[in-house]
Amino acid sequence: MDLLVVFSVAGTLLACLSLAFGKDVNWDLQNYHAYAPWALLHGGFDRDVLAGNYQAYMNPAILLVRYAVVSALPPAPAGAALAVVQALNIPILYAITSRLLADEARGVRMALAGLAAALGGLSAVFVSLVGTSFTDSLVSIPILGAVFLLLPTGDVSAPQLSTGRMACAGATMGLAVGLKLTNGFLAVAFAVAVVVGWTSWRQRLRAVFAAGLGGVAGAAATALPWALRMQREFGNPLFPLFGIGETSVEATRFLRFLPAGLLDAASYPLKWAMGVRATAELPFTDIRPALLLGSLALALCGALIVGGRSLSGREPARVGQRRLATFLASGAALWISTSAIHRHGIALDLLVGPGIVLGLRRSLAARPAILASAVCVGAALATIRPPDWGRTSWSHSWFEVELPAALRAPATYVLLPRSGTPLGFLAPSFPEGSIFVQSSFARFVPPGSRLDRRARGILAGAAPERAFLMLAPAPAHPPQRVAQDLGLGLAVPCHPIRTAVRAMAACPLVRVVRPADDEAPLLPVGEWFQPGWPGDGSLLLGDGWSYAEAWGRWAIGPRSTVRFRPGGTVSGPSVLELVGRGFVGPGIPALEIGVFVDGRHATDWHLAGKRDAADAERTVCLPSGWNRGPLSLELRADMPRSPASVGQGADERPLTFGLRRLRVRAATGDECPA
Repeated sequence: MDLLVVFSVAGTLLACLSLAFGKDVNWDLQNYHAYAPWALLHGGFDRDVLAGNYQAYMNPAILLVRYAVVSALPPAPAGAALAVVQALNIPILYAITSRLLADEARGVRMALAGLAAALGGLSAVFVSLVGTSFTDSLVSIPILGAVFLLLPTGDVSAPQLSTGRMACAGATMGLAVGLKLTNGFLAVAFAVAVVVGWTSWRQRLRAVFAAGLGGVAGAAATALPWALRMQREFGNPLFPLFGIGETSVEATRFLRFLPAGLLDAASYPLKWAMGVRATAELPFTDIRPALLLGSLALALCGALIVGGRSLSGREPARVGQRRLATFLASGAALWISTSAIHRHGIALDLLVGPGIVLGLRRSLAARPAILASAVCVGAALATIRPPDWGRTSWSHSWFEVELPAALRAPATYVLLPRSGTPLGFLAPSFPEGSIFVQSSFARFVPPGSRLDRRARGILAGAAPERAFLMLAPAPAHPPQRVAQDLGLGLAVPCHPIRTAVRAMAACPLVRVVRPADDEAPLLPVGEWFQPGWPGDGSLLLGDGWSYAEAWGRWAIGPRSTVRFRPGGTVSGPSVLELVGRGFVGPGIPALEIGVFVDGRHATDWHLAGKRDAADAERTVCLPSGWNRGPLSLELRADMPRSPASVGQGADERPLTFGLRRLRVRAATGDECPA
C-alpha cells in the first residue's frame, strides 16, 4: 500500500510537471527517437539510408514505449502518460530505503523512505527528462529494481533464497544493459556489489554465477533480436559501431565531459551546486550531490568521535548498506572515468536521495534525521534548476507537419539538414512508401557497403518528378553542389513544409546533362576546387570518375577526364596542380598513369608503395595559349585494380588515382621549361 501511495503521488506530480513544461521537441527526438521505432514497424530500415542518422541503428526496442503512448494519445495526455511511467523510479527508491531501514519504527521508516524518494526525484536532470523521449529515465527503472533485489531480506547464509534473488537481480540488470548499451558500466558496478556480504567464498561464487547467468539471459532477451538482425544485414551485431566493413563510425564515445584529473572530478559536485556546466550539454543546478558528500562526512565524523550510529542491528541491513555503498561508489568511479555524461548515470543520480538520508540517519537520532532530511528536501527544491532540452507549447499533433499537395504521394527524398539540425522526425509524417536518404551518407558508410549501394541505387532509380531535396533554412552545404555531387540537379519551384520546430522546403531533383566542351565549367586561376562531397570540383570532372566521398573522388577505369575553361590569365608558363594519391601500397601492384592534355602526351606518373598511397602534389604543364579556350586533361591508367581484387575489402570499383583538390597556377622555377 505504501508503494501505491508513493507511486500515485509521484505520478500525479510528474504528470503535472510534464504538462507545465510543454511538449518535448529535443534534438534526439528530431534525429532518431521518433524515426527509429516508426521505421522498425513500417519497414523504414529496409528502404531508407540514414534518415535518422547512424544513431537510429542502435537497438530501438526501448523507444517503442514512447511510440506506443504517442500513437494512442494526443500530445498533452501522451506527455503526461510518459511522465507517469517515468514516475515508477520513485517507489523503487522508497522501497530501497525502506529495506535498509527495516528495523526502524514504522513511522520513522516511512518518513525517512519518503524523504529519500523525494530527494532522489529532485535530481535536476531527472526532472528535465519528465515527459521527454529520452530513455535514460526508463532504463533506470530496471536498474533500480536490480539494486533493490540486491539487498538481502533475511538470512544471508540461506543459499537457496540468495541464489534465486541474485539471478533475478542479474536478469533485471541485463534487461537494462540490453536495452541501452551505455548502461554497461553499471553492470560492472553491479557485479562488484554482488561479491559483497557473503559468509564464504562458496556462497560468493554461487551468487556471482547466478547473477551473471541471469544478466546474460536478461541482456539476450532485449538485445539479441536486434543484434541478430544487424549481424544478418551488416555482418556486425553492434552495427553501426566499430567500423567493421559496413560503417565508417569507429565509436560513439564522447569525451567532452571527462574530468581533466582527480581534482577536476572532485569539483563536479560543487559545479553542479553552482550551476556550472560540467556533465551535460546544458547547465543545471543540483545541490544534492554536495549534500550527499556532507551527510557522508557527518557520518564519518560521528563514527570517529562517538563510534557512529548503527542503522540496524541485523546482518541483512548491514549487508544491504554495504552493497548499496559499493554500487554507488564503483558506479560513480566508472561513470566519471568512461563518459561522465549525466543522463547515462541517471540511476546513480536518483540513488543520491537514499544516500543522503541514510548518511544522516547514520549520524543522527531518528527525529533529528527526519528534520535534517526534510531541510535537505526543501533546499534541493528551492535551488533546483533543470536544463531545458527543447520544449514548445502543446498542440493537436506532435510536430504539426503540413505537406503541400505535391508531396502527398510517395516519393524519394534526400535530406539536407542545416548544420546540427536533424530531420529524421519528418519521415513518419510522409505518405507510406516514401524513401529517405541522408545527403551525407558517404561520411558514415564506406564505398561498396550495403547502405552505400542502396543509396546509389535509390538515387539512380528515383522516378522522374518524384525525387526531392529536403532542406532546412540555411543548410550546412549549398543545395546545388550537393545535388551535383549526387549526379542530379535542382529544379523549381520548391515546395514549403511547415512544422512545429522549423519551416523547410522540398526542391525537385532532376537528371542533368553534361555541358558541351564550349560550355565547360570555369576554372579561375589560383582557386582550389574540391571534387569530394560537398565540394564543387565535380563540375570539372568528365567521364571515368566515381561518386563524391568525404575526402575526395576516385578516378575509375582506364580513362578519366577533367574539362574546364580558363578563368583569368597567367604571365608565363602555367601548371595544373593536382593533390591526390594512387591506389597503391603494400600488397597492391604499382600503377602507371599517362597524362594527356588536349589529346597530347604531357607526362607519366609511376605510382607505387606507401609514399604514393599518401596525398601528394602532382603538376601537369599546360600548353601555351591554354587560356584561349576549353581544355581537357585525361588520365590513362594501365591495368586499374579494385580493392576486392587485392584483398582490401568488398569494393569492386577499378580505382586508379584519388583526387582531393586541383587548381591552375603559374609555374615556378624550372617546372615547365620552354
